[in-house]
Amino acid sequence: MLALLSADTIAIKMARINKLISEHIDWDSFWRLINRHGVYPQIYELLNSLPGGLVPEAVMLTLQKQCHNNAAQAMKNAGELVRLVRIMEENGIKVIALKGQTLAQRLYGNIALRTTGDIDILVAAENLAKAEDILVSCGYHEEYVEQRLTARRQDINFRNAHHSNFLHDERKIHVELHWQLCYSGLELPLSEAAKLQEVNLAGCSVATLADEPLLLFLALHGSMHSWVQLRWLYDIVMFMKPNSGIDWERVAVLAEQLGISTIFRHTLLLANCLLTVPLPANLSAAIKNDGKAWKLAELSLLLFLARERKFAQPTRWNKVSCWLKDKYYNLRLRTGWNRAEYLFMHFRPSYSDLQLVFFSDRWYFLYYLLRPFTWLRRSVMRQ
Repeated sequence: MLALLSADTIAIKMARINKLISEHIDWDSFWRLINRHGVYPQIYELLNSLPGGLVPEAVMLTLQKQCHNNAAQAMKNAGELVRLVRIMEENGIKVIALKGQTLAQRLYGNIALRTTGDIDILVAAENLAKAEDILVSCGYHEEYVEQRLTARRQDINFRNAHHSNFLHDERKIHVELHWQLCYSGLELPLSEAAKLQEVNLAGCSVATLADEPLLLFLALHGSMHSWVQLRWLYDIVMFMKPNSGIDWERVAVLAEQLGISTIFRHTLLLANCLLTVPLPANLSAAIKNDGKAWKLAELSLLLFLARERKFAQPTRWNKVSCWLKDKYYNLRLRTGWNRAEYLFMHFRPSYSDLQLVFFSDRWYFLYYLLRPFTWLRRSVMRQ
């Protein structure tokens, strides 16, 4: 997988692939791996360019079918995104598309070349209630809704979360409605959302973040989710290619202003280590001198290996080891108040806690006392 996705020259890539294939590949494990990491559209395109006979026909047919299904879903999501953008803008709500089809079109020039899942859209916080009403009028309903939601609980949910989830049962489409770009305590200010570019989808112009804030948003998103899917890192690689048009000086200045330079450098280092894409020349010295960025990249690589070990051999120890590495990485990712915020997040009552037992607003603090026990119970059950 890494050999196919690497930024090496065709000659180097072909030599590595031929060597790996000659040493025997467990194609079932390979399929599960690329499916889990969400990179099968890119892998299929690359395998399709190889000489015939190198890859079993059954593998290629399975990949082809999966890619066709993904393309159909991408088209459906793109059409739905355009529909929702039009309706919301007709009602005076500015919508910014995040990731998904606009990102696929911007980076790959083809919405089918990136796996598709939810539709992610961002609206201003003051338009949130109106946007939710529009989604409901379009046939969506909110998932994970607390049945006895009071005004105070709604306010707590708004402050602690950054998006809500909506589902269209008939169309089988999920929408994540964001009112801020990332988690509280480690976020990209909404002022950066004012810097936009337009992407053409199905003949309609859809707004998304400009390249520089978009790259930082992707770096934050991938880091906060511990780079659990390689497709997120491959998006970064596409930005790091020479013809991407990214203004690296501007990104570096913006990262410095936002206090996320180390996370940004760590992301570039990880892409360089795993997928051999060269570091931007004008940032190379700063990256190589950032000791914490190197440490985070090392922790990411160890976590990557631990996660693959857990899937290959799902023993209790491998699961616990992976969980511990993930928590340690996330603690090292943050500093100061952001680290305290991350720790405190684990003591906030979850949706499951709120559904388990009802405490009135007066006794809401009891959820915080209950939380360690419910968290421990769920953690043990998952293992």
